[in-house]
Amino acid sequence: MREIKFRAQCSTSRQWVCGYFCKDYVGTSYITSIDGVDTWVVDEKTLGQITGLKDKNGKEIYEGDIDIIKGKIFFYDGAFLVGNSVSDAELLHTYYPYLHVVGNIHENPELLNG
Repeated sequence: MREIKFRAQCSTSRQWVCGYFCKDYVGTSYITSIDGVDTWVVDEKTLGQITGLKDKNGKEIYEGDIDIIKGKIFFYDGAFLVGNSVSDAELLHTYYPYLHVVGNIHENPELLNG
């Protein structure tokens, strides 16, 4: 069974943090570290769920990451896909052994234009 964790940018420091996601009753979004020691207020627009897979270099793959050849990783209709749109996307699990994550859609959107 895969671990359900998320990655997002901290609202104040813009540092990427990983862990468990939650939202309080007023709508503030948080990520708590896996060990439960740290909690950060995060920008929910940068939130991405882990896919449970790693790229060819052993890097964990998150929703919103960008592959050097295929495009962005996204979740659609119950599956993680890789491509620039739903119409040209492939199932992530069939392509992931060849995936090379080079950035993400939040920090490196220019990588999708090439």
